[in-house]
Amino acid sequence: MEESDIKLFSLLSRPLLDELHFERYAVYMRNMPVLELLRTDRLGKSRWSLMMHRIASKSISRLILAREDILFHRGDLATMLYCNEDGLLKYEHAEEHTLLDTPDWISEPVLWCSWVHMAKMVSVSESHIFSLDGQAATAVLASQPASWEVCHYYAERFVEQLNTQEISALTDLTTKSAHALFTSRTRSRMFVTDSNKQSFFSRICPRLASR
Repeated sequence: MEESDIKLFSLLSRPLLDELHFERYAVYMRNMPVLELLRTDRLGKSRWSLMMHRIASKSISRLILAREDILFHRGDLATMLYCNEDGLLKYEHAEEHTLLDTPDWISEPVLWCSWVHMAKMVSVSESHIFSLDGQAATAVLASQPASWEVCHYYAERFVEQLNTQEISALTDLTTKSAHALFTSRTRSRMFVTDSNKQSFFSRICPRLASR
C-alpha cells in the first residue's frame, strides 16, 4: 500500500506528516554519522528534530528489489545513498564479495563530493531498500548556519580521508574507521571547496571531470 492510498494522510498538516516520515525512518537515519554528529552538537533539540523531519520527508523513498536485481554497477554516476531495511545484498568489489544484511548506509560520499559507484551491488534475496536523494538532503542541511558549519567540518575530513586511499581500495561501503574518524570534538572552520571536490573526482573519473 502506498502512502497516497491512505486518505487520512491528506488531512494532516505538513509538519505532522514530516514528523511521521521521520518516525518511520528514525532508527536508520541515526546510523548516519553526520546526522548523529549534528544531534550531539549545538543545533539544539528542536532545530535538529525539524531538520531530520524535513530530510525524512523530502529526500527518502523506498524501493523493492527482487532476487538478482542490480541496484547499481561499477562506474555508474551516484546520486543516491541506500540503506538495506531487510533482505540480503551482495557488493562485488574486485575479487572480494561482501554480503550486507544490516541497515548501514551505502554510498555516503554522494553527500560530500561527486562520486561514481566503485563496484556492483546486487540483491541476493528480495530486499526492501531506503534511498536518500543526496542533493535534497544537503539542501536541508544547508538551510541552517549551525548545521552548515558542522557539515563543512565533517565533509572536509571525509574527503581528506578518501584522498588518502588508493583508487583500487575505494568503496561505496562506510567502514568502521570512517565512523571513528569523526569522534573528535574539536571544532574548526573547515570548508570543502569546488577545487578539492574536483581534484578528488578527477582521480575517480577523469573523463567526466574534464567536461
